[in-house]
Amino acid sequence: MYDCLWSVIDFCECENKCSKYLSTNSDEGFELMQLWGYKVCKALEPLRKEFAKENGFKGEE
Repeated sequence: MYDCLWSVIDFCECENKCSKYLSTNSDEGFELMQLWGYKVCKALEPLRKEFAKENGFKGEE
């Protein structure tokens, strides 16, 4: 299994062999992976709300 940050986020298919390899197990790679997750969730928030509304979900009752 590959642990390169760029491969994990589907930016690169280097299979841990390129000069930009950054392990998600390293401190820097772990922090960037967390930041990536935060940004993805933030970007998807409007889509989640729209999808819920379109499908009749109005929140907890």
